[in-house]
Amino acid sequence: MTEIIDRIAADRSLLGRPRLMLRVGSHRTSLWLGVTIIVVIALAGLLAPVIARHSPTSLNIAAALEPPSLGHPFGTDQFGRDVFARTLYAARLDLPLALALVGTGFTIGTIVGVLAGWSRGWFDTAVTRVIDIALAFPFLVLVISIIGVRGPGLGSLYIAVSLISWVFYARLVRAEVRVTMDADYIRAALASGFSKPRIIVRHLAPNVIIQPLVYASSDCVYALLLGATVSFLSLGVQPPRVEWGQMVALGVPYVGSQWWMSTFPGAMIALTGIGFSLIADGLANLVRTGRDS
Repeated sequence: MTEIIDRIAADRSLLGRPRLMLRVGSHRTSLWLGVTIIVVIALAGLLAPVIARHSPTSLNIAAALEPPSLGHPFGTDQFGRDVFARTLYAARLDLPLALALVGTGFTIGTIVGVLAGWSRGWFDTAVTRVIDIALAFPFLVLVISIIGVRGPGLGSLYIAVSLISWVFYARLVRAEVRVTMDADYIRAALASGFSKPRIIVRHLAPNVIIQPLVYASSDCVYALLLGATVSFLSLGVQPPRVEWGQMVALGVPYVGSQWWMSTFPGAMIALTGIGFSLIADGLANLVRTGRDS
């Protein structure tokens, strides 16, 4: 009886059907195209010391504001720093930052959402009230307010986003848990006397995690733009660290003449966002097709 209930729960979960996911995913061009874009950008950042011939922080006033050339493919900024090298090195910060912001919110929100949906008691009520209060304020305003209290910096950005972003995942997971709790295999597991941790880990979590994963992949786009926006306002990443939003801000006074200073880092933000969007679209199609199979 135990094995039968476990198998039913696994069959209901797309995570328990790797062959189906592989077969369906193999026909999803957007998913693999998005993964390719993100992997290429990640490799470019990882191999930046090999690809770039210049240091991202070395100053050369004599070469300031040079247009794109063979020596400087993306030109130079007002301090003579190579924009190509800075753009590559910035990928080392922007990609991990976006994934860390989303990963933290996803982890905390999923745990809180599962516990709240399962308990249906005072804890559920308290979580619901916190979610309602957090969603009543604009997300960016809350983030900037927390950063203003703690002071600019990467740590402040991470803490501010982590304190707020989990509510979106908690609300989504809580709703999924409420629906899944009425499933026959959950009722059978409860009637069979399975322990609550076992039901949550083996039966409930695998069947409520798909939608949050799809949301997380699309949320990476927002996290990327949020990090760039806060750095653009000089509240996020601080020099000498290199970040795309910071580079765009430095090029704003010169955008009419030295266009390359803002264009190339801005294009990298857009390209990375497109990559994450394609992954999210591919995962959504995969889930939709998998559930119809």
